[in-house]
Amino acid sequence: MVSEFDRHLDAFRRYQETPWGRLRYEQVATNLARHLPHRPLRVLDVGGGNGLDALHLAALGHRVTIGDTSQASLDEAITLAGSNGCTELLETRLADIEALAGVAAEGSFVWSWPTTCSNTCPAGPKCSRRWCRSWRPGACCRCSCPTPPATR
Repeated sequence: MVSEFDRHLDAFRRYQETPWGRLRYEQVATNLARHLPHRPLRVLDVGGGNGLDALHLAALGHRVTIGDTSQASLDEAITLAGSNGCTELLETRLADIEALAGVAAEGSFVWSWPTTCSNTCPAGPKCSRRWCRSWRPGACCRCSCPTPPATR
């Protein structure tokens, strides 16, 4: 099945290759690294797509689970992890944000929740409350800038 996002995947890849797109990923990685402890963590990257944010975290030794509704993006994440030598630290799950709230409750994650996910969750506030209840001590949430409008 092709997700809504898959219809704009080529445009999103073009955005990621622009200087502005590359800067966005570097900025997120730098800002996030300042707040993470210097020990391996379990990271749940909600709406993580092709894993460009997750790869930075895996390179630091964190175990990352990427959840997304786009199988094509998740396949690309696995390929990128292989070419960066961190396949063993990456797991992918084809799931929407509601299903991933259950994954978050499985353990102590530090997770990423891009703002576009909160805008697209069909259950709206109910979904947000479920996520808040799944937080564990020591967990944190990083909300990234929304996906550029041209790619949605």
